[in-house]
Amino acid sequence: MIDVAPVEIPATAAGTTEAVTPVYRYLMRQPDHWLRQAFFVGRPKLPVSRVVEAMHANNHSLEETARDWALPLAAVEEALDYCLRFRDVIEADADDELALSEELVQRRSTIS
Repeated sequence: MIDVAPVEIPATAAGTTEAVTPVYRYLMRQPDHWLRQAFFVGRPKLPVSRVVEAMHANNHSLEETARDWALPLAAVEEALDYCLRFRDVIEADADDELALSEELVQRRSTIS
């Protein structure tokens, strides 16, 4: 079973000094996952950035994206909000993923 915790966002990470924490109904965080970003509730292997990136790459509307990924429209709206608020987390995850890919390529080239 996957340990799921609600997304709790410190005010400083949201770009404000006010004590405001957005509440996401369709997003969760996975403390033991190497990605720091949120995932969709009920879809523990689907990080929010995958859906938002696909939406932008395919020039899809919110409705098309919700249909394509079999997600509620509100979940896609939350994912967009999350990506805007926590761009630094999304970018850090992307940097880590790229570094991991490059490391795997290096390992593979030394084996060959």
